[in-house]
Amino acid sequence: MTPRSIAALAAAALLVLAAVPFGIAAARPPAPPPPLGAGFGPGPVSPHQPRTAMWAPIAEDFAAGIDPASPNACIAGVEPCLEAVIDEMQARFDELGCDHKAPFAFTYLETTRGVEEHVARDGFFVDPAELAHLDAVFAVLYFEAIDNWMAGRIDEVPPAWQVAFEAADHERVSAAIDVMLGMNAHISRDLAYSVALLLESAPDPVAADTTDFFLVDEVIAAVQDPMLVGSGERFDLGLATLAETLIPAGAEVDSVALIGLWRELAYDLGLRLATAPDDAARAEVAAEIERSSFASAVVILNVEASLDLGLEPEERRRYCEQQRVSATS
Repeated sequence: MTPRSIAALAAAALLVLAAVPFGIAAARPPAPPPPLGAGFGPGPVSPHQPRTAMWAPIAEDFAAGIDPASPNACIAGVEPCLEAVIDEMQARFDELGCDHKAPFAFTYLETTRGVEEHVARDGFFVDPAELAHLDAVFAVLYFEAIDNWMAGRIDEVPPAWQVAFEAADHERVSAAIDVMLGMNAHISRDLAYSVALLLESAPDPVAADTTDFFLVDEVIAAVQDPMLVGSGERFDLGLATLAETLIPAGAEVDSVALIGLWRELAYDLGLRLATAPDDAARAEVAAEIERSSFASAVVILNVEASLDLGLEPEERRRYCEQQRVSATS
């Protein structure tokens, strides 16, 4: 995509955003991006607050860049890393209850469980340590975004996440849209930065082995159906058939392939960011990531107008609360 087409898409998105009637316009248009890795781990502006005893010591000195000799499980990429990530995700999901940010949190948690399961399989991933490390880097960007939002540090929240969280807090879109907005922010934006952070320390980013990155598509294929069924049982039965709803009958591509393409685009942006020749070029790529993920969020907001994606938003909390009561009785 050329800079001209990116600018046109961003401008169109801003025009659509101005017409959204329920407060999404409070989400700010993309600001100049921070330096690569800024705000990562502890810091005075945007640290995330660990919820669990397993994750807290990892978060304390976690940084992007794998080092097998590190005592930090996620810097080394050793087995306890993903267990700690999932423990932290579970605690955060439990906190949300029937909050409209919960459906994405659930789908992300279940996908990460699938990654952990496949990392434990001998020979599935070429370099399971690097994959575990990337997964932790990816998770930290989500933790920071939602913690900054919940703490009112809106200026520290990426624009694509602002749209997602604002929509969830206003409770005026379907569970499907909440999930897709979260996926967009985390894949279109966070995954690109995660790839860049990992490739920065690679001897030759262009020649880096992408086998494991794309093997994650197989993990997504394995977990997608049970994940959607599980989210449907908790939040909205419409989520169980979301993949079929979004793909036209007779299409020669399925939802897993589309997510794979989405992830491939994020990898390409991450590679461009990691290999940018100077600060100005890097800032240009980073700004493209912010603009395109923001524009995609606005497009997603308008999908619901033409599709039946499940329960009306005002019915969602009632259904969710009923399911929670049933689960504990």
